[in-house]
Amino acid sequence: MARPISLEPIASVEYLEAARAFAGNHDLGVAIAESRTDTLQFCIEKLSQLRIAIHLQCDNTMQMNLNSRLRLDRAPSAIAALCALTLSAVCALAPGARAQMMGGGDQMIGGEHSWTMGALMSWMQGGEITFAQKEPKPEFNSELRATGQRLYGLHCAICHGANGDGNGKRASELSPRPRNFTKGVYEFRSTPTGALPTDEDLWKVISGGLHGSAMVPWIGLTEDHRWSLVAYVESFSPRFAAEKRVAPIALPSPAPETPELVARGKKLFTDAGCVECHGEKGNGRGPATSSLKDAAGLPIRPLDFGSGIFRRGSGLGDIFLTLRTGLNGTPMPSYADSLTADQTWAVAKYVRSLTEVPADSSAASDARQQERLGMAIDMPGMGEMPMGGMMH
Repeated sequence: MARPISLEPIASVEYLEAARAFAGNHDLGVAIAESRTDTLQFCIEKLSQLRIAIHLQCDNTMQMNLNSRLRLDRAPSAIAALCALTLSAVCALAPGARAQMMGGGDQMIGGEHSWTMGALMSWMQGGEITFAQKEPKPEFNSELRATGQRLYGLHCAICHGANGDGNGKRASELSPRPRNFTKGVYEFRSTPTGALPTDEDLWKVISGGLHGSAMVPWIGLTEDHRWSLVAYVESFSPRFAAEKRVAPIALPSPAPETPELVARGKKLFTDAGCVECHGEKGNGRGPATSSLKDAAGLPIRPLDFGSGIFRRGSGLGDIFLTLRTGLNGTPMPSYADSLTADQTWAVAKYVRSLTEVPADSSAASDARQQERLGMAIDMPGMGEMPMGGMMH
């Protein structure tokens, strides 16, 4: 299990001197570069060699936490030294760059700083972010799109590409690959199969992220800034201007959960053909798995329900929506025409019951690795830096 190492905030000079002393005592051969970027890169490479998954949490007191996954007992003092080096490099950044990393202006960590960092840390541990739209949706005009274009260049182009085609600089490292916005095809919607998503659907994905992928929550941006990203992302595809938008599907109240209802859901799960892809045990190993591809022709892996990692969300309503809407651009169809609402709730409840079954460890590990990679890429100043084996 991951164990956090917390370093109490002290002056950056003291950190730097302590780090040099620790490093010298433990034969790390540290040659601290004058360049702050080089210092950060050096620390990341060393932590990678120790198989440490780094996760920065900078709050107003400049505390940094590190979650280690493996070999924590191998060289704890050396690890502490590298933590100190990393933190001292962050502290020593020029004020403008430090403000960017700490969330000044429209950068990653916004106004409600403590809540934002707590929510992001919870999300990284598998939690889901509860958020509600507090302000009315702004008018989608040229000014809003211009703001979205600027923010997209700062935060999104590194993965989704400058042209929105899903071919950003880090795209080849990500699984699933980043969304190709030019196609106007979206998996996670509240609308019928084949339809465009609502503006609110896109805003929710930007705000809440997608578990099991590198798409992290952007709750540090203001609501209007997230709406500006929605407006700009929609401009990549002509579908949004040419097609009539449709209303979300209804979400009826579910029946009370009983063992009989779950048993009914299990039978429907088999009868509806879900086992062909997800397998009889829901572990993502059905007979059709090896032949599955997405709309881009890339292999796609059915979800192992035992992982408990649902990209849209693990609530019953989230699973119900996935069954009713399907996931456009993937082999996951809509069951709106083949299952009644009550039957859909039964299947949703059976699927959720499968989260109690131990998951294929490799599937869960791969999914969490993508989340860590996404968080690292999205940290200001880190997107261009080589990650090496840090995320493994």
